[in-house]
Amino acid sequence: MRSLCLIREKHFVLVGCIVVGLLSCLVGCKQATDQSVTLSSSKTFQLSNPLIITKKKLFKDSTTVRLERPYPGAILWFQSEGINTQLNSTPKAYSSPIILSENTKLLAYATHPDYKTSDTVALEVYKIKQPLNQAQISVFPPANDAYPGKGAATLINSTKGPLSFRNSEEWLGFNQPVVRIDLVFEKAIVMNKVYISSLIDQDAWIFPPTNIIVKHNNTAIGTLYNKEAGQPLMAQLKTFIVDIPIKSYTQLSIEIAALNNIPEWHPGKGTQSWLFIDQILVE
Repeated sequence: MRSLCLIREKHFVLVGCIVVGLLSCLVGCKQATDQSVTLSSSKTFQLSNPLIITKKKLFKDSTTVRLERPYPGAILWFQSEGINTQLNSTPKAYSSPIILSENTKLLAYATHPDYKTSDTVALEVYKIKQPLNQAQISVFPPANDAYPGKGAATLINSTKGPLSFRNSEEWLGFNQPVVRIDLVFEKAIVMNKVYISSLIDQDAWIFPPTNIIVKHNNTAIGTLYNKEAGQPLMAQLKTFIVDIPIKSYTQLSIEIAALNNIPEWHPGKGTQSWLFIDQILVE
């Protein structure tokens, strides 16, 4: 009888050990599986975009740009090219602030070993080569009462408006089909380009212009047609460049046509779009 009890005790001990071992194995496997799922799942998440920060988007001599990483351990990459030139430079790893002294388009993105690469973000900066703050300027029709800026002179004060336009005094907002800007320069200026800086925020019914005509003495000397005016676009600051014959000018007129009918894909379909402008530059 005693030997039978010993056998049963040994049997129960053996079974208990097996059960404990199985439970330990299951727990360990589950932890390993959870860790594997966590690691593999992180690869499905995309990094947030890096921040491009500068105090001066318009500058006389140079401007400094710095990048901020979206997540600890992320590596920042950037490329810089002249405005309206094909991007063909090799991305560089960001390590210190970038000093720019010419019109430049800067693109940046972030990478991380555990996450998908971020989207690419862009910033354009412009050198003020011909200050216009002493020019005579008139705008017709006047800006809407809701977005008057600081009057017509806002467009030649060498200050960019922000993407968040609602509380800014640097934007002139128009709800009209065509806006005309007349400039009379203090002295003749040799130039071959006119820059019109604008805002795109289609969630707020603000679309880019459809075309821009630059005139001298009532004669068109440069035209830009914007084929993307009615397409879905992300909110952004956008500068349009109109080429004109290189010569000396004492006055210019700039006619900017807004999108008359917002497209069908937009909640404001069929209505007049808004046009926002913050700066006119010449070069």
